[in-house]
Formats: sequence, structure tokens, C-alpha cells
Amino acid sequence: MLETLENELLIRRVAEQYFHGVDTSDRNLVRACFDDGATAQLNAGSNRSEELIGGDAISERIVALCSLFSSSTHPIANIFVSLSGLKASCAISATAHVLTGEMVQVRGLQYHDQLIFKRGGWLISGRIHSAIWQYNIAATLPQLQLNEVPRRAN
Repeated sequence: MLETLENELLIRRVAEQYFHGVDTSDRNLVRACFDDGATAQLNAGSNRSEELIGGDAISERIVALCSLFSSSTHPIANIFVSLSGLKASCAISATAHVLTGEMVQVRGLQYHDQLIFKRGGWLISGRIHSAIWQYNIAATLPQLQLNEVPRRAN
């Protein structure tokens, strides 16, 4: 039981590292999530799909695509992990918030990953990425009025 929970936590860490790498445009963090021979199918919606082979090609393409955004945040909604020895599958639901010019795009995303345990850690060996819904809204600058925030009494 403890070994299962530890592996699920390690797999979740791969997902968290991936999204952190995406949001900070850190090519090395994204690349470290993928096996050398990994495959990926990126489905951006509107019947646009792209097949990639190799951890280098996948990470390069993802970082290039995300560099089109001024900024992004990818919180994970949920993760479901299924373990089978040195292999695992993982379903991830996430929401992407991306700033492009004067607009914020908010997308519901699904990832179906296959992972393998290699060199002492979990790596994504196969990924199917799908954008399942989206809405756009005008961006506004954050405007917290500090004088309107009540101060706590000591």
C-alpha cells in the first residue's frame, strides 16, 4: 500500500513539474518529464492534431507553443493513476489560463499519459493531449486596493 501511494505521488510530481516547466518556459523541466522515445499527440481543438516523437521534439514543440503566450497558469483539477509494475497510466484534467495580447483564453484540458519507471524515476512514454472546451475574456490588470483591505487587530 505504501509503495503504491509513493509511486502515485511521484507520478503526480511529474505532472506538477511539467506544468511548472510550461508556465515558466523552462525547457529543461519539461524535457525531464519525457522518456527519450516518448510519443505525443497534441490536439488543440478545431480538428488540429500533431504527432511528435522523442522527448526532445515534444519538449521543444510545447515550449515553442507556450512562448506564444505572455503568461500562463495550468492548475491541475484532478489526477487518476493506475499502476502496473514498472508501467503506469495517468489521466489528468487541468485548466489552462493563458494571456494572449488583451485576451485571456481559459481551456479545459485532458491528458492521457503512459509512464514508465526508468533510471529511478517515472517518465512519460506516451501522451494524448486534448483541449475539450474554451472561452475567451478580456484581460484586465490586477487592481487590489490595499487601503480597502481591513487590517487585523492584534
